[in-house]
Amino acid sequence: GKVTFTGSPSYTERGFVYSSEYSTPTIDDNKVVVNGVGLGEFEARVNNFSRESSTYVRAYVTNSKGTFYGNTIEIFVPDFIVLKELGIAVQREDIGDGNWNSMYTLCENSTVGGFTDWRLPTIDELAALYNLRDKIGGFSEYAYWSSSIFSAYHYYYIHFYNGNRGEDYYNDSNSARAVRTLTE
Repeated sequence: GKVTFTGSPSYTERGFVYSSEYSTPTIDDNKVVVNGVGLGEFEARVNNFSRESSTYVRAYVTNSKGTFYGNTIEIFVPDFIVLKELGIAVQREDIGDGNWNSMYTLCENSTVGGFTDWRLPTIDELAALYNLRDKIGGFSEYAYWSSSIFSAYHYYYIHFYNGNRGEDYYNDSNSARAVRTLTE
């Protein structure tokens, strides 16, 4: 952080606030107090952040009139997003485009984040991803494969342009996004 004005009255506390839940953390979230006073830069080192979610950090100073915050920065942006409400994590980027077998194999062989249990989503999980597509980001407007079987050699998909469900022959080409089941 950097103090460019000590305030009137002068600040009595400075440090950093952080949260993996809120994008504008406050002193009511997690905070690290940094000793010292006056103008200039200050720093703190913390090493117990979760690698499974983004962490939002900003500097702060407090005086008798209140607390003042610097700009928020996002650190530890993982290659996947944890969706606790669905019990899954989803990769931030598509695994590729291709026939069902190749997309299934790419998902199963993915090691994003050091995890080896990635897979194609079920049709219900894929529908939830479609509903959260703006939060997750990075989806194309094409169809995405699911792991759910419609009939022999046909699998369900959802078209991310309009949310329509359908089924395609396994040799047709669609996009894929890998998911994994969260474990406690």
